[in-house]
Amino acid sequence: LWSVYSQHIKNADVTLCPSRMSAKYITKKLSLKNKVVVIPHGWFLPEETLTVHTNFNITHVGTNSPDKGQNYLVQAWRQLRQRSEFPGHLLMVGRGTTIWTSFGAFCFAHVPNIGKEYKKCSVYVQPSVTEGFGLPVLEAMAYARPVIVTKGAGASELVEDGKDGFVVPIRNAGAIEEKL
Repeated sequence: LWSVYSQHIKNADVTLCPSRMSAKYITKKLSLKNKVVVIPHGWFLPEETLTVHTNFNITHVGTNSPDKGQNYLVQAWRQLRQRSEFPGHLLMVGRGTTIWTSFGAFCFAHVPNIGKEYKKCSVYVQPSVTEGFGLPVLEAMAYARPVIVTKGAGASELVEDGKDGFVVPIRNAGAIEEKL
């Protein structure tokens, strides 16, 4: 399947990618000679009124896997809670995330309306080691939520560090904790 897929990309006049990171990866992986154009994903703005909650709620959305870097987020969360009486919560939504409940996180494989969770969110964290883009970052930003992303997430290209949120190094729970 990969050989068929990659042959289509090699034969294309133009290859579209959602981030410069994805474009660099696919160009190198396939030794592309054709033109690669980056067009970031978009997202619809929510119609609901934006709210601010008194609790500090950290949110992450994504299937549990080593590439998503959830272990670094959970480690940062645990360190934060051990150092102080942190009044907030960590919510993780995605298949396989329920393994993190034993660390004090609220975890759901699926929620019926992710918009409700973004409305309760104080900060969204995408701790990816590697990821082409990561639409939940755009979703959180559409709800006017600050984001913490790693340099491993293609969506980091859309985050102005210190303004829309923070861009931290990959595999660095301490940097995530500091920004939280």
